[in-house]
Amino acid sequence: MNFLDTLIDIETIVSQEGLYTWGEREAWGISKGAWDLTKGRRLCPLRLFAHPKIIIEHPQVVSYYRNVASVPVACLHPTQGVGSGINPHDALKLARKLNRHVSALIEAGTPCSSRHKLAATLFSWSPPTQLAYRKRLDQIAAGKVMSYIVGAFMKKGMLASVIDKSGKPLPIDPDVDYVSCVFDYRGFKLNNKRSVLFGSEPDISILAEDGAPLCAIEVKGGTDPAGALERLGAIKKSFQHAISQNKKVHTILVVSCITKEMEKRLKRDRAIQEIFNLTVIVNDMDERANFLRKLEVFLHPPERQP
Repeated sequence: MNFLDTLIDIETIVSQEGLYTWGEREAWGISKGAWDLTKGRRLCPLRLFAHPKIIIEHPQVVSYYRNVASVPVACLHPTQGVGSGINPHDALKLARKLNRHVSALIEAGTPCSSRHKLAATLFSWSPPTQLAYRKRLDQIAAGKVMSYIVGAFMKKGMLASVIDKSGKPLPIDPDVDYVSCVFDYRGFKLNNKRSVLFGSEPDISILAEDGAPLCAIEVKGGTDPAGALERLGAIKKSFQHAISQNKKVHTILVVSCITKEMEKRLKRDRAIQEIFNLTVIVNDMDERANFLRKLEVFLHPPERQP
């Protein structure tokens, strides 16, 4: 697939860094957090982010940025393939798609050294490795949503205790940034006698005082249309598990990719009550706030028993 030639091209482009500007980077899908981390680590942005002008000039390097973003080739439009000419409109759309994925990976703490990018570029998308990457993307996506929820609970002063990975209860440490290290914990106890737990079925649960799930949130970060129906099966299994514990549980799906067929099936599935677009939540503060408002009902203290 000419990866070595592509790497040489990337290194040449990096040496020409002064020929490119980044004033419109947010319009190209690059988040402020990812940009700040990149500059703070003194990494050349051209190694990580797809510049629309470069995509137009050197369409063959799309394969490099696709692998940096961990996006399977099946997610790209046929006109966006390696070696084909790309017009400015398609180049902008492609840059946004790739850069949003890269931004999410960087903000999630994924290593982004040149060595890691080389490994990603040489990565072969065999079925087992595609599955591993889809699982990793789901984990990263769930981590983002978990961090948003924990951050919202912290702002409201709702965190009462920490539950570590082994299930051990720990006191709240004011010096710990629980938002950025949310993966280190199994969950948190809230001062309204409820809890938020992180798991696999579902990814996020908000529990009532008696332990029954009040809200079940499933997060799917994969963008490969070919695996959409497979993800739907896993989603239904996860929600059915929560429903079996509480028939009135509120179910929320946060997903990156919904095909037309998947959308039809979701609309017919009564087990899924609300659906949010993960990419929009990550990149749009208003939509993120709207998502978090949906959870506010679970922050209300329970009515006192006589």
